[in-house]
Amino acid sequence: GEAARILTGGMVPEGADAVVMEEFTTAPDAETLEARRPVAVGENILAIGDDLKKEELILGAGSRLRSQDVGALAGVGVTSVEVHRRPRVAILPTGDELIDPRETPRVGQVRDINRFSLAAGVVEAGGEPQTEEILPDDLAVIKERLERAVGHADVVLISGGSSMGLRDYTVEAIDSLGEPGVLVHGISIKPGKPTIIGRIERDGEDKAVIGIPGHPVSALMIFHAFVQPVIQQLSGEVARTETETEGLVATLSRNVASAPGREDLVRVTLEEGENGPVVHPLMGNSAMISTMTKADGYITIPLEAEGLREGAQVRVHLY
Repeated sequence: GEAARILTGGMVPEGADAVVMEEFTTAPDAETLEARRPVAVGENILAIGDDLKKEELILGAGSRLRSQDVGALAGVGVTSVEVHRRPRVAILPTGDELIDPRETPRVGQVRDINRFSLAAGVVEAGGEPQTEEILPDDLAVIKERLERAVGHADVVLISGGSSMGLRDYTVEAIDSLGEPGVLVHGISIKPGKPTIIGRIERDGEDKAVIGIPGHPVSALMIFHAFVQPVIQQLSGEVARTETETEGLVATLSRNVASAPGREDLVRVTLEEGENGPVVHPLMGNSAMISTMTKADGYITIPLEAEGLREGAQVRVHLY
């Protein structure tokens, strides 16, 4: 037989039908090459069309571009593609009790968490966050900032002011900006019961306005359950399958109680068990952000259930 040296990834000479890696060869002299292991016909050779065939679809519309997708496009000579604009998401934190994270809280004050956690969530979902400074519990100020936000954003998130407190102005502010206004005030989900869902029409476009609970855990849980899918849809991303969106199936490590008539979103941690993944519920108040930093995802207890038993197979929504 005959042999010729080629570079990794290079074209093989005409008539060659296999490639053997240099480390598996020896050369007793300048005219002889010995292969120290068997070599099959076609080994280490890619024929034309093995990777991609002419006119084969590389990426479909609605695909989110990942690093490997960009590399594949470069490999076939595509240097530009049409993409959807990132949805603009305005974030309005409200509450006289809120202070900037750089400040030291006094009695009755708390650092503003939601402005930053929601902004990070928007980026993860493929949107462009536009954050406002902390707004006081003042209806006129909230209405003015909301009107401005609706003018330039595709989605508006108002953090705080969604419960039935005396100074919760979100519902009134949304309704003041025109029809249809507030569509939903209160949902059968824990955490996140006081969530507000509204719609405002501006310049022929529908703008989603969502009142997010002020408690940090409730805010993030509602964001993942409701807001993230909206951002992904507005960005043109094709809806994924249940398995892709809801992660994996795992075994529940202990009983979890729930009240019928509401859907419970329970934070969980994951570990590898003898017979597959195991989930451990993380219980805690909806103001305890530590339960979110420890969580790998969450599970859902259905509306009609009174809880889940130890050993149940549950689907985990991964963060």
